[in-house]
Amino acid sequence: MNTFLNKIEIKGYVGSVALKDIQGTKMARFSVATELAYTGRDGSPIVEITWFNCTAWESERIKDLEKIQKGKLAHVIGRIRANRYTDNNGVERSTWEVIVFSVKIEED
Repeated sequence: MNTFLNKIEIKGYVGSVALKDIQGTKMARFSVATELAYTGRDGSPIVEITWFNCTAWESERIKDLEKIQKGKLAHVIGRIRANRYTDNNGVERSTWEVIVFSVKIEED
């Protein structure tokens, strides 16, 4: 039997944050930006920023979702989940999100 691994680890800065209470369980949807800096062939500096949409549910492993705040440095471990939907114009769209297993927020 084959074993497949779906794991992602991200360290970056938190962008938008939305905290919700769903049937007594807290949930956070937040974005994290990562940065890759390198030099282009012509010698010019290039900075590539990638945004990740993350969803975390409060549990024994994930506590204090209130600490997830815009501008804080976050270390996120989770798995990738693909979502498909049809928009209002009838166009099929795909999105990707990180389902969070662990999140640590760096303190100032």
